[in-house]
Amino acid sequence: MGEELRLDATAIDYGHDRSLFEKTLAMTPAERLDHGAAFSRFVAANLGAARGR
Repeated sequence: MGEELRLDATAIDYGHDRSLFEKTLAMTPAERLDHGAAFSRFVAANLGAARGR
């Protein structure tokens, strides 16, 4: 048949910033919870501003 079967895998760039994952994983679980809660409060406080209200 003249064909060679080849299995290949290449990384897919999804656009995620790996340095942010490393920064988050360097935190303790309690620090991660505090960081997530602070971000949630930030989003809630600025939700109206994003909608032009």
